[in-house]
Amino acid sequence: MQLLVVGSNPLMRRLVWDVVAGVVAHLRACGNAAEAVAIHAGYHPDFVLIDADGIQAVPQIRQVYPAARIIVLADYDDADLRAQALEAGASHYVLKEDMFSLLGLMNARA
Repeated sequence: MQLLVVGSNPLMRRLVWDVVAGVVAHLRACGNAAEAVAIHAGYHPDFVLIDADGIQAVPQIRQVYPAARIIVLADYDDADLRAQALEAGASHYVLKEDMFSLLGLMNARA
């Protein structure tokens, strides 16, 4: 399984890797929406995990790759942010404190 992690915080990207390392064969990471779209073009990951601070990448990736499976990771459960993420085209909204639920989502869709 291939995974693209989008987020400006390198510690968050490392935490994601630590959580999903057992189910992900290849991981790419970047810090912003433009990089995510460029990487997605040649990489075609099974999942794109986007930190909520990079939510602007969701519609950009969705526009270019309508079938992309995008998961937004957020620090807290905010109804407005959740709605914004899903309206932008995210498949799921996951709290960072519940990051291990990513494994279930990824295994269910693999």
